[in-house]
Amino acid sequence: MKTILLIILTLTLSISAQEEVSKKVTASAGIGYRSTSWYKWEKSWETRTSYDTETSTHTIIEGDITIPKISTRIGFNLQHESGSLDKVKQYSGYIGYKNIKIKTERGKFAGSINYSGPVSAEQSANMNYDQVYTYTELSFNIPQLPSGSDPEFDYMGFRYTKWNLPSLVYLVQEGGSYHAVLDGDFQTEFYTFFIGKDSFTRDLLYSPEKWKPSWAKMISYTLGAGYGSSKHGDKAIRAAKSIYGLTVTEKTNAIIAGHISGQFGVMYGIKVYDAKIMIGLGYDANFLFLGKSPFSHFDVPADDSGRADMSTFPMFIYHGPILRVHGTF
Repeated sequence: MKTILLIILTLTLSISAQEEVSKKVTASAGIGYRSTSWYKWEKSWETRTSYDTETSTHTIIEGDITIPKISTRIGFNLQHESGSLDKVKQYSGYIGYKNIKIKTERGKFAGSINYSGPVSAEQSANMNYDQVYTYTELSFNIPQLPSGSDPEFDYMGFRYTKWNLPSLVYLVQEGGSYHAVLDGDFQTEFYTFFIGKDSFTRDLLYSPEKWKPSWAKMISYTLGAGYGSSKHGDKAIRAAKSIYGLTVTEKTNAIIAGHISGQFGVMYGIKVYDAKIMIGLGYDANFLFLGKSPFSHFDVPADDSGRADMSTFPMFIYHGPILRVHGTF
């Protein structure tokens, strides 16, 4: 039943839009290959954790259908472990009307964490994780400017993101003394405003009258900044008390978030009868960072108060080569 629901969610997807250049229903399909390495850093006063994340190879399958008569586009994207069609690592879907698009994505990242600091009786210094992230976004496709020139970015919108991952958490006091505990249940959610560009599919899917067979640079990126909250797990709060004798003042914190991602390389377009095909080869890099919001007002407990504030500063990067092939029919 769960699998059926996931398939329905993937096919009940989100959007984009384009100028109506044809009255015929058109379809597109794509396949790709990505080899990804994950890294995680802690902004720390003392290094106590190491993360071993999976380096994985994904096969990408995507497609969509455009119905000009009702100005609607529906599509999907699946990424699964290469050689294993039943192990889907990431899936997304979109549905849209004209220039408005709604998209949802669900994925996961896995690995292990090794912590060299003290842990409580109910914690483990070494743990495996297989964490899920989700996001939902509403975006607007930027049409060609009246002058005929292209805008600096193709789309803009808002995104809601939620995920959790084991993290090192610092117990902060007024005098600047910092203790650390491992939080295996750290979770966060945040809203971001983003802008982006995708030269690989823009002309092929959204401005077919401009597309032509040729070599070109593949430049795709997304820039986002946002605000949200983080929540610490009960085990980490109890560990602060049992190990250091400190009572945590706040279980949740206001946070800021930033996201930068990009694909850079070369692409080549070819035409075979009525089919238009684009082939791209490049490098894919994504960077995400979170931090306590400087706009939140809180009192840092004094050193002799027996209390402490919790802070964490996770930063992630995942990157690797990517091959994309996409065609319209």
